[in-house]
Amino acid sequence: DIVLEGMGGQRQQVLMVQRGTPRPAGYPDAVLVWVPVRRWSAQNYHYGGISDLLGVSDRLLSLGGSIDHATSPGLVRLIDEGRIRRHRSEEQAAALEPDVFLSYAPYMAIMRGYERYRALGITNLLPVERLEETPLGRAEWIKFFAMLFNKEAEAEAHFARVESEYDALAAKARNVSARPRVFVDMPAGDGWWTPGGRNASARMIADAGGDFVLDDNDSVSNQFVHHMEVAYDRGLDADVWLLTDAQVGRRDLLDLIATNPYTRQLPMLRRGAVYLKHGGSPGSPNPYWDMGLLYPQWDLADHIRILHPEVLPDHELVFHQSLASWVARSRETP
Repeated sequence: DIVLEGMGGQRQQVLMVQRGTPRPAGYPDAVLVWVPVRRWSAQNYHYGGISDLLGVSDRLLSLGGSIDHATSPGLVRLIDEGRIRRHRSEEQAAALEPDVFLSYAPYMAIMRGYERYRALGITNLLPVERLEETPLGRAEWIKFFAMLFNKEAEAEAHFARVESEYDALAAKARNVSARPRVFVDMPAGDGWWTPGGRNASARMIADAGGDFVLDDNDSVSNQFVHHMEVAYDRGLDADVWLLTDAQVGRRDLLDLIATNPYTRQLPMLRRGAVYLKHGGSPGSPNPYWDMGLLYPQWDLADHIRILHPEVLPDHELVFHQSLASWVARSRETP
């Protein structure tokens, strides 16, 4: 059995049992999953890369949210063919009778809709890879997904390659002579929202030879709010500004930066040291959201190339681009 633990101490015990064998005794509160799973649905497309790699996208029935944002090739093909639908409610997802439904949130039972899925008789699993504190910890969750489909060998082989490549890259950046100060993301409302100091994104910056200037907290959340003035003061002393949240896909990103009284004064703008976590064109799907979990070594290589170009001079950015490149593309894209 596996115990998934989310924020606030919520727990979900999952018991995976091979089809054709009896249910083991002694797990009265466990969520039972018969494996291999034959039919499944998910809250959104973020697990699309894993689905393709494991070869189980043809078992996927439906996705919630903006399914046209998917970039993993197998998933895109099946969506275009109409074989993967978009569900707009829990009832629509349940009507397709999936064996399991994969949610995408670290908040477990307090997540909206969880109890409704249970009431509809749907086995709802709540992976919490987003709470892992390292990029490799997140990537290793492919093993959990693989267990659902009896694809453990494929997952083990993939993760072994990822781990080896990631560790080799991190070793290259370990002894750099200087560590650039890295600022992250943009203000929203009355605060500045960034990954927490123990979030995997903070570890990624450290592994790439940088210092995250807003890491003085113990949060593992993707969205930790800082006092506006405190964050801004840290940004004034930073060397590089990384934009990683959902705003990076907006066509009017430059206008957002230019009209905000805080962001427009950040010195990284004048130095051309602003990078977006979006490898595509303005308005296009962002490959990072369904591929980044699978390939943290590509993300790390990007970070090293941005912070220490002399370490990886031949690396071409995969999940990132400069703000200047984004602006040029936005002028070319209708």
